[in-house]
Amino acid sequence: MYIPIVLAFALLHPNPTSGAKVTIYNQGFAFVEETRVLDLKPGLQTIKLVDVPSTIDPTSVAIRDLNHENGIEVLEQNYENHLITIESILGDLVGKQIQIIAVPGPGSVEGTVLAAPTSITSCPDGSQIYVGMVLHTTGGNYLLSPKGEININSIPEGLVSQPSLVWSLNSTESGPTQADLFYMASGISWSADYVMSLDPNGSTANLQGWASIKNDSGASFNDAQLKLLAGQVNVAPQARLLNGAMAGAMLDQAKQQFNESSSFEYHLYTLQRPTTIADKETKQISLFTARGVPYTRELIIQQPYFNPMDSSAGSPVSPQIKLVFKNSSVKHLGMSLPAGKIRVYKQDSDGSSEFVGEDNINHTPKDEGVSIAIGNSFDVTSTRTQTDYRNKINNDPKADERTIQIQIKNHGNAAEKIVVLEYLQGDWTIEKSSDPFTKFDSQTIRFVIQLKANSNHTVSYTVMERVP
Repeated sequence: MYIPIVLAFALLHPNPTSGAKVTIYNQGFAFVEETRVLDLKPGLQTIKLVDVPSTIDPTSVAIRDLNHENGIEVLEQNYENHLITIESILGDLVGKQIQIIAVPGPGSVEGTVLAAPTSITSCPDGSQIYVGMVLHTTGGNYLLSPKGEININSIPEGLVSQPSLVWSLNSTESGPTQADLFYMASGISWSADYVMSLDPNGSTANLQGWASIKNDSGASFNDAQLKLLAGQVNVAPQARLLNGAMAGAMLDQAKQQFNESSSFEYHLYTLQRPTTIADKETKQISLFTARGVPYTRELIIQQPYFNPMDSSAGSPVSPQIKLVFKNSSVKHLGMSLPAGKIRVYKQDSDGSSEFVGEDNINHTPKDEGVSIAIGNSFDVTSTRTQTDYRNKINNDPKADERTIQIQIKNHGNAAEKIVVLEYLQGDWTIEKSSDPFTKFDSQTIRFVIQLKANSNHTVSYTVMERVP
């Protein structure tokens, strides 16, 4: 008797795991701890565990009997993941006989499968086309990419309905026992996303942090105890990474759902309630809400170092807009911010909000500054010109002197804070300057200019450089 494939698949629905402890790393994997009930008998036996992720790393599996210290000993483990699909069935039936029933209408044909399909296409009439399949019919013909509904005698051996761990173990105990199951699984990832809403007054903002979780592991976890770990783990995580004291400072007890804490050299964010992480699902959970965060707006003018022999003026450049704030408790933040994308919105005078830019931030510890670039200024421009150049200063062929002017124009109706970054080479000395500056690093000087609305200013300096 033939078994219709379509009926066989209707019975295969894996059950999600409930009550697991799931720690998701932002490197695209998870550490899972489950409690399973094993029905044991004394001596050697085989136990099959289903409902495990299809992306499980079998080499990471560990088991601990919670009721007996030395009650079970696992002698051999097999991971079965050759799942029942139409493609896998027909692939295992190459060289064997099948029956294809015509859809719609009566009629069927039997034959031997010479090549399995490479893909399957569904038709509006309910039939399927088995693209790439070759069937040698009992009548001696060859059907290429046949169409219809396939019936088979039986499911080939070795195919399983869902991923399974099969253990050969030895037990000194009898009856049901609870065991902890630990393993790693890929295909589960999380990232941080932030929304920064600028107040109309332009001095404070509300910051909302989200944890975006994507589960493509092949398993669902119902009522899971969720933890998110931020940081780069170089070795397989151990249980001690997950059991540290959860005494992180809360930003807003009424709204924050995650408790943030340090664990080993990383940061854990522990959800304070169970949640379900369904397979093939992307979900977002609020990390925190911080209101009234002070920030400053800076326009950054920076141009790459150019050939001192080129005295021509450069093209006008629009400064980059940066928003700067400090991740401190006095600024209504003060928790470690995991790396992620931050999107910025601003409220217009009519009360509506507009998207004004986005940027990525790195992992940011508390009390560190955050700087995000959201675009370029429309009303402010700058033009950089080398107005003077002399080489072989003091008869030194490696030393030269040049004078630079940066003309800045503010065509807007508001005052702007302008930061000018100038890059230098070799051993350098600023011989004169129109404005105060600071040494930003060994090759950069920094000017800060407060430019009034509808005004302009020219920064000028002379530098002597000696390039080895």
